Amino acid sequence: LEAQTIAARSWLLANVEQKHRHLGMDVCNDDCCQRYQGTTFLTEHSIRGAENTRGLVLLYQDKICDARYSKSCGGVMESFEAIWGGEPVPYFKVKADAETEPPEWRKPLSDEKNLAHWLKSVPQTFCSPHVVPEETLKKYLGGVDEEGHYFRWTINITQEELVNHLNRQLNLPIKAVKALNVLQRGGSGRATKMEIVYLDSENREQIFLVESEYEVRRLLHPSFLYSSAIIIETLPKNAEIPETYVYRGAGWGHGAGLCQIGALGMSLKGYIAQDIVYHYYPGSVLKKIY
Repeated sequence: LEAQTIAARSWLLANVEQKHRHLGMDVCNDDCCQRYQGTTFLTEHSIRGAENTRGLVLLYQDKICDARYSKSCGGVMESFEAIWGGEPVPYFKVKADAETEPPEWRKPLSDEKNLAHWLKSVPQTFCSPHVVPEETLKKYLGGVDEEGHYFRWTINITQEELVNHLNRQLNLPIKAVKALNVLQRGGSGRATKMEIVYLDSENREQIFLVESEYEVRRLLHPSFLYSSAIIIETLPKNAEIPETYVYRGAGWGHGAGLCQIGALGMSLKGYIAQDIVYHYYPGSVLKKIY
């Protein structure tokens, strides 16, 4: 909790007057900001975490770190530029969420075969069930999140469900989806660009380009995919118009910066807050500013 508090405070101060200036506020309570749930789930532990770290922020070259975080990286952290574009940010590295690189990590995960191998494995990483059993997550996360498997998961969607969802989201005359082709991935395997090949109402083949990790997650499923670190299979296999799309994925969220379940895993293994934030934001330093 202390590591999470430091990251959240750093992020907030780094983004003051930047996120929602047009709305007359600094941040919102949705996923694009802090996903603040109010005081309903406030605990003694969270209060103590804030008090024990009062004024502590992360700095990189004397600037407060834009310390972003997500629920579960899935075992490998993502780079800043893969998710948000722009120039690389030095303290966001593609690295294993582990003390040492797991042997199951075949590089690069932008390669479909390497990613498929990675998704079928359950490596010894801080956010894996080896360290934080998934049946115990509710004990630590409380009642603010969905229950489920976050490290490795499989979700199916039928042709009809996908077409209905895409028509609602895109307002296009989609009659059938022929293929979902990933065109670009980040270092953690997260899809950052893909094409949706579809037949329109007049049976003409069309292509819609999806150009961000967030949009991949939003468009591929009505419930918003946990992560875009996915491989996509079809049923029946090699069908011209698949009846079902199968998403096999890793993690929950964009995967850049602090991995909340991984930070929990590090804490359970005896690491202190400083160790945790330095692991997730390499090259940063802690400083008390008030």
